[in-house]
Amino acid sequence: MVLDEAAVDALVSEITRGFVRGLQELVAQANAELETRRKQLKSEALDLEASRERLRSDVANLDKERAVLNRERDLLGVSAGEQNDMVSLNLGGEVHMAVLRSTLTQCEDSMIAAAFSGRWELPRDEDGHVFVNFGPSLFMPLVQHLRMRQIEDPEDPTPPPTFESSEIEASFRRMLKYYGLEEWIYRSPIPEKMQYQLHIRDYTYAVLPLQSPDETVALGDMSNQVVVVPRGWEVLQTDVEGFDSIMKELANHGWGALRLCCQNPGGSFSSYLTKLHGGGTAGTCWSGDARLLHELSGASSGQQFRFKGDCSARLVIRVPDRPLGCGQLASRGEGRRLAAI
Repeated sequence: MVLDEAAVDALVSEITRGFVRGLQELVAQANAELETRRKQLKSEALDLEASRERLRSDVANLDKERAVLNRERDLLGVSAGEQNDMVSLNLGGEVHMAVLRSTLTQCEDSMIAAAFSGRWELPRDEDGHVFVNFGPSLFMPLVQHLRMRQIEDPEDPTPPPTFESSEIEASFRRMLKYYGLEEWIYRSPIPEKMQYQLHIRDYTYAVLPLQSPDETVALGDMSNQVVVVPRGWEVLQTDVEGFDSIMKELANHGWGALRLCCQNPGGSFSSYLTKLHGGGTAGTCWSGDARLLHELSGASSGQQFRFKGDCSARLVIRVPDRPLGCGQLASRGEGRRLAAI
């Protein structure tokens, strides 16, 4: 039997091509699986880094809270029982009154709280009453306000005292400034509550238009919409301390948008990619001069901003978790005397 060499060569070639094609398909499949796994590992690494950052942030917050608690404990230096005892006061030599020590010390970082903490030697009259160098027309409204602050409803905050004349109110404010209480008494309005928000360090964050941080669909509901910054909230500025880490944590959520907008010091806006954007890593600055929205001038109530049409972006706002402090903190001391209170 004579072999057909041409047929054999053709068969060998066909088998070889089939083998090569199969090998190429196997290599392509392996490469695709490797690429998929590489992306998974990269995503897991980013999630792990975000978790580590949140853990570092939580540890830092705990350290801050511990330091605040230690400072307040050292500042007050008195037991809970002593905080509930009575302090007898002589108001400018005109009126005597008794006040709970806890009423006078509730604004922890104030001079008046430090004075009545038990760590200072206070001026007293011949009967042992603590002498207050302000008359009852100024000090008694303060005491009444402090008493109401102890029992106030957060939804119905206690207003500052009112006076018959601007001169008396001016004197009252000067007394508050001396005690380190002016900002605490004349506080900012209680911030409006938001349906969706996210806590990062010492602030609570939200977006406008309002949306959940867990929304995974990029929406366009902000197009041509006017948003108003709620009472007590502020637009996140790009020059705040720790902005990069704050934005990274914010952008690791979806917020139902492709970009988050923050205001630059000059008034323009920068935009940052959320995790819903496929064009880069979450938290990356997309534009340092994003023209996705502009502030409306002459707004009658709060800051107002208008988004342009056909965009998927939200404005980041925030509010501090702890109200403003109580002015300057009086220096601590053992056995020191105050000339006047």
